[in-house]
Amino acid sequence: MKKYFLLFSLALSACPTLANTLHLALSNHTAELGYSAQNSKDTMSELSWLHHEDEGDLAGIGFYGVGTNKGIQGKVGGKLFYVDIDNTYSGQGLAIGGALSMKLGNSLCLEGNIHYAPSVTSFKKVEKLEQWGAQLIYEVMQNANVFVGYRNVDVELKDSHNNKEIELHQGGYVGLSIKF
Repeated sequence: MKKYFLLFSLALSACPTLANTLHLALSNHTAELGYSAQNSKDTMSELSWLHHEDEGDLAGIGFYGVGTNKGIQGKVGGKLFYVDIDNTYSGQGLAIGGALSMKLGNSLCLEGNIHYAPSVTSFKKVEKLEQWGAQLIYEVMQNANVFVGYRNVDVELKDSHNNKEIELHQGGYVGLSIKF
């Protein structure tokens, strides 16, 4: 846990920002805490930590180019990640990916995201990372949103005899975000 706190603290202090968002997402077995910062008009950075009560933890720091095209907002880039499964398997890597979001009215937005790290960018005990999801976001007030979504986070691990796949999350979640 101290490693994750240190990662968050170092990254937060290194990024000048124009806008900040803090989010919390919960399901029956997982909790995710995230922080995103708009560094400039065209770039953003993100920190995230996903904890599964039985399987382990996934922490990440991402850097993205951002923009809007025909009403659809997008971000494309990558994230460095660290995964610790049940204090037995750990590793890190670089995943590429991004997200697209589209307004569905004044207060409603649909967002989809995907990240992928093949074996060539995954190290130690991690063979690959696949992460994708979608969420429906409702703006409660100017600086606060609530959301409901579905996501899949799979980590394939190298073992001395074979590979095994761990699902850190597969299913629905609810959450909130605060802009400051």
